[in-house]
Amino acid sequence: HRIGSTHAAHHVCSKIPHYHAVEATQALKAAFPEFYLYDPTPVPAALWRVATRCYEVTPVQDLWVFGAASDDGNKKTKAA
Repeated sequence: HRIGSTHAAHHVCSKIPHYHAVEATQALKAAFPEFYLYDPTPVPAALWRVATRCYEVTPVQDLWVFGAASDDGNKKTKAA
C-alpha cells in the first residue's frame, strides 16, 4: 500500500490513482530532489516523537521552525 512513502504525490495531484503512486513519487523525487524529504521512522515512533517533543511550529522568514524538547527535557529550536 506504501501510503507512508508515496503520499506526497497525492498532494501534488489528487487525481493520481493509487496504482501509479510509486511511479509518480519516483518522478517527483527525480524532478525536485531538494524538496522531496522522506523520514523512514515508523508511524508509531514518529507520532510519539511529535507528541512528546514538539511544542510549537512557527514560520521564520522562508522556513518553518519547530521547537522541541531535548533529551534532558529542556527546550531547543531546530530548523525543519
